[in-house]
Amino acid sequence: MRILLIVILLSFMTGCLSSFKVTGYSGGTVIISCHYSTEDRSREKYFCLGQNRLRCKDQIRTGLRNTWVHSGRFSLYDNTGGNYFKVIIRQLTRQDEGTYWCGVDIPIIPDSYTKVELEVKKDDCCEKSVTETAFLGGEATIRCNYPEDHEDRIKYFCKEQDRFICNSMNSKNNKISNIVQRFSVSDNRGERFSTVTISDLTEDDTGTYWCGVETSRTEQRYITLITQVKLRVITWRNVRPVKKTGHVGEVFSIWCKYPRENEEKEKLFCKGDSPSTCEDKITSRIQNKMADSGRFSLIDNREKTVFTVHIKELRPEDSGTYWCGSDRRWRPADFTRFILSVVALTNTTTTTAPPDPPTATFISLSSSLSSPSSSPSLPSSSSLNGSGTSVVIMVSVSLVVLLLLISLIIVYRWKYNKDTGSVSSTHRVSPDTGNNDGGCHGDGDYEEIMERAPRSDSGAATSTIYTTVNLPTSHSDSPHYASVNFHKNPSSPNEATATITKEGSCPNEATASIA
Repeated sequence: MRILLIVILLSFMTGCLSSFKVTGYSGGTVIISCHYSTEDRSREKYFCLGQNRLRCKDQIRTGLRNTWVHSGRFSLYDNTGGNYFKVIIRQLTRQDEGTYWCGVDIPIIPDSYTKVELEVKKDDCCEKSVTETAFLGGEATIRCNYPEDHEDRIKYFCKEQDRFICNSMNSKNNKISNIVQRFSVSDNRGERFSTVTISDLTEDDTGTYWCGVETSRTEQRYITLITQVKLRVITWRNVRPVKKTGHVGEVFSIWCKYPRENEEKEKLFCKGDSPSTCEDKITSRIQNKMADSGRFSLIDNREKTVFTVHIKELRPEDSGTYWCGSDRRWRPADFTRFILSVVALTNTTTTTAPPDPPTATFISLSSSLSSPSSSPSLPSSSSLNGSGTSVVIMVSVSLVVLLLLISLIIVYRWKYNKDTGSVSSTHRVSPDTGNNDGGCHGDGDYEEIMERAPRSDSGAATSTIYTTVNLPTSHSDSPHYASVNFHKNPSSPNEATATITKEGSCPNEATASIA
């Protein structure tokens, strides 16, 4: 009877070990730790949802120990060494709010369980996901914001691995000590953000990380992951370079931009394939003052957040890869990659052939025009001379033609004057009418021809000689010829009469006076 009473009393016992509240954020993740007693290590573990534990619905259940088990957005890991199991709920929504139970399945007697009240909030303070890029061997700095009510909580940073398992990067109990040494977390409670720095980056550091806060009390421990961080670690060869060309013996200048937050930091200019291993050519912390190092000089203009590097007397061996830097943490924003090529300066001499003489040009054009059947072929250089050569040719041809025309006119005028210069007067007799231009005077036409003879030194008196010109009476005879007979009258020594006889009533007479 006593045994039956004990069994009845045990059946009505709640079996509840503890109860606590968990706060998560929409789109985030929560990691809940559920503790159990040592004698329950070998028993089955589960996580269910419902107001009543006797009628709650399993979200995930496993009898495996020290192994991750997954079911949809839920994962469970039974850590028998620490007498607790962890439950992860990913991609939280408001529909995930409610009462959950961490349970240990115990035969005959009621199960051992822990009550969990889950609340899912939405806070605009924090980004759900960010992407960061860093370089191999360098350093990555990640900023994580958190809500105001988590100022006093422990800041948490972890990396997702197989099946979204987030291993802590700032836990003191992390087995990989060299990884922990490369991670550091600082907290700025005034502005409510924490900063995570990862140094000496390797390709294995590429992956997905989470920023969050940790709540740890006795028998009550959970982690709220707020922001997802996707980190990509690349080599320095992935940086797109700025290509420059310089000439031997000249001065080469490079302008390097840097972030405003690096104003007070050291500026450097180095040569090599990677900033983490390159050889410094010149460094400076001085503002607006030239720093010199051999053929290299550097001046920093902090107002414009740019520093300028000059390389004097360029040499072929100066060719290579250079880096402008403003921080030794080797972040992408702090460095610019340059590829410099130094070449010899060559003098280019341009020889211009003298233009062809106008005559040769004219003959060439004339020969082309005189052979229309043949297709003219212009040399390749003529197409390069442009319209200027065409103008010169046209002007030359015009000048030659003009000179030829002027020469022809001058020759013609000269011949004309030569042919007419010895004749003082011309008399044409019309054979048809028998009249001359002077008209008819009485019975005949008279024309007086005056010819002045040269005077002698003795001043001799003028003498007149009379002669008679007889024209042929027949029209068939040529009217242009006549026989002139000169008869000298002794009584009139100074006169001569020429009579031209022609058919008709008007004879032609002419008086010629010879002076």
